[in-house]
Amino acid sequence: MRHPPRCDLLRRRHPGTIAIMPLTVTIDAAGRLVVPLPVRRHLRLVAGSRLRITERPESILLEPEYEEPRIQEKHGILVVGGQLQGDLPDHRDIRQDRLNKLARR
Repeated sequence: MRHPPRCDLLRRRHPGTIAIMPLTVTIDAAGRLVVPLPVRRHLRLVAGSRLRITERPESILLEPEYEEPRIQEKHGILVVGGQLQGDLPDHRDIRQDRLNKLARR
């Protein structure tokens, strides 16, 4: 009896995952390796993404460490965490511009 390829088994056991054939990457002199683009896209890894390394007896496991959600509910109000990028716009000007556009309709 012929067994299905490992990738098919992976898809059946873990729906929603992509099955990537075993890939070989090379570690450079500085100890870095390149995560192939299809893997980075699927796992939404970008420059600066953090990976947890787990050492096993005969292998290593790399797992993404995702940040906590930046939007949280506190006392019935949605609060966005993180750092502000750039200057804070004056909401009164934005509101007035919106009212002017609506008045012209």
